[in-house]
Amino acid sequence: MARRLAVMLILVSLALAGLAACGRNQPQAPPAAGDQAGSTAASGTTDDLAAERVTQERMLRLANAFEDEAAARRAVPEVEDAGELAQLLSHRGVTADSLVDGWGRPFEVAMKDGLLEIRSLGRNGIPDQGELLGATDDPDADIVIVDGTFEQWHPIQH
Repeated sequence: MARRLAVMLILVSLALAGLAACGRNQPQAPPAAGDQAGSTAASGTTDDLAAERVTQERMLRLANAFEDEAAARRAVPEVEDAGELAQLLSHRGVTADSLVDGWGRPFEVAMKDGLLEIRSLGRNGIPDQGELLGATDDPDADIVIVDGTFEQWHPIQH
């Protein structure tokens, strides 16, 4: 009987968590690259892959923290730059270290049409021009997350 009750409680908890997530646009990690263990592919060196991984993980944590803050406030806060984002999210554990990409450069932060955009300028530190490409093997390409969804990213092996 106790076992059946425990299973039911777990199922109810999972169902409630699923319902809560349905009403909110949860930031998602970019799709992982295929099983190419040990390969650096077209992304460059092992150091570049580590920088890409750190960058995307930090961006995702920032997007999640921003989503949590917006949900707590029941409104999307406006921020103009990384400094304002850090101040807004400081009580959520955001530190200065989390506002730089894996190459040591600060993220560019902007609100566009009421959506938070976080951008890393990639390995070369030069802003991309033109449309966002989704997955790209170019380590110099920007990494961009908008409203919790990666719009341009570097596929990395996990």
